[in-house]
Amino acid sequence: MTGIVISTFCGNEQEWDQFAQNCNASFQCGYRAAKIWKMRFCLFSHLKRVEIFSRSSDRLIKIGQCAVYISFRLIKFADCLQLIADYRVLWQDVMHALIENFGSGYYSYGSSWNIEPTREADLINIKGVSIRDISRFNIYYIEFSKWATWDKYYQSTSGNIRRNIKNANKYYPKSKFYIIEGFNLSSIFNIAIGRSKLFMRKGLYQGIVKFLLNIIMFSFIDIIRIRIFNYRQFFAFAEERSATLSGYCGIDFGLSHYYLSGFTEQHNHGLGWKLLYKLIQRAWERSDGRGRFVMGSDDYRWQDEKSWQGLLRSRQQCGASPYPTSMIKFRYKAERRRRKVLSVGQTDRLEA
Repeated sequence: MTGIVISTFCGNEQEWDQFAQNCNASFQCGYRAAKIWKMRFCLFSHLKRVEIFSRSSDRLIKIGQCAVYISFRLIKFADCLQLIADYRVLWQDVMHALIENFGSGYYSYGSSWNIEPTREADLINIKGVSIRDISRFNIYYIEFSKWATWDKYYQSTSGNIRRNIKNANKYYPKSKFYIIEGFNLSSIFNIAIGRSKLFMRKGLYQGIVKFLLNIIMFSFIDIIRIRIFNYRQFFAFAEERSATLSGYCGIDFGLSHYYLSGFTEQHNHGLGWKLLYKLIQRAWERSDGRGRFVMGSDDYRWQDEKSWQGLLRSRQQCGASPYPTSMIKFRYKAERRRRKVLSVGQTDRLEA
């Protein structure tokens, strides 16, 4: 761990987010995402943002950062440890330095959007760490760099999808597609109602009461999320003769795009696929073919669920691949007294 320096982050939102994007971290690592983490998991804790430096000769090079929520003997990482690509080989050493300075206690690492590999083996090799629980799952995304051009990517996807898009062009030659950015109540309710109808159609629940409760829940989630992420989240819709037949909600963060939610009406003749592929192409062009289109996670416990099998099949037809990751709970018992995290600007820098 020699040469690793931990410092309290004293910069602004733009600096934090730019570094997170340079690390190709998920949107859950964004500066504002910390508010969602606090509301969902850590109401009675305080947030600490830290940055990690590597000492090279007489200068410090920033190689990483992370946000954690600290309560009594419980420390939760906001998604993951963000490291510059060239320094990811130091993940174990950096994590050791961090937990040594946070002190003994119970830790939680990862999220359902974490796009890094599982860190179980790295944690096991840290002295004083004992694994308490591991939730393993796959995160599915389209890695654009696998294809040289958009046309080659499109031709590699399922023939069934391409036929559906041709059907949409045939049945709906005058269909309209549009994107709405920022806070828009009409879009929020359209997505919530469409998703609730879709869930009922797939048999995930029955009854008018559950239908209305889901509309309220989905609307509340989107209202909170868009208030926090603001300019990063948007809605997209496909219309035919003023009827909305498909809707979509997603977030841009760095070179990656994240599919959050969506719906299609029954008997849409492929218009839902056409909307999705317009958005995948938008993500390709936005990243110049170097980004990712992240479609979400699954769980090994859901492998036998018919509705989830259909979802996973549709992701694979789009060219999305599964990448194993995990959320890990562990305990750390320090061998020595915790040292205070200092600012890099102070004379006595904290060095592991």
